[in-house]
Amino acid sequence: MTAHILLNDVSESDNCMFYAKGSHHTHREYISKHDYLYSEEYVNDKFKFIPCIGESGTLVVFDSNGLHRLDLKLNTFRSHLHLNFVPGNDLIEYSQDILDCYSPKAKDELATLEKYQAKSFSHLYPS
Repeated sequence: MTAHILLNDVSESDNCMFYAKGSHHTHREYISKHDYLYSEEYVNDKFKFIPCIGESGTLVVFDSNGLHRLDLKLNTFRSHLHLNFVPGNDLIEYSQDILDCYSPKAKDELATLEKYQAKSFSHLYPS
């Protein structure tokens, strides 16, 4: 689940998120530009889009497995606090290529974590 807390007033004329109502009922593991189920035509035919708008302080909670996207509008602004809630059983697997990017100090710090904690960080590229 994901939660957005809007930090400024957001209307349909501003940058806002659209959510495809009911799209969360199908588990999605991979999306590519060549996947028919995600073409603009298919999505527009199958789902009603809900704009996620409201006054500053509005809480928007949604299943992030559902289809959602930002609708960008020129010269507008949207600010929100983004929170992800995960059960911990769908973490990205360990990646040696990513771990190789970390400094020796960061690798040592990761090694002190519990296995499940290290896995939750293993998909993040260092900044």
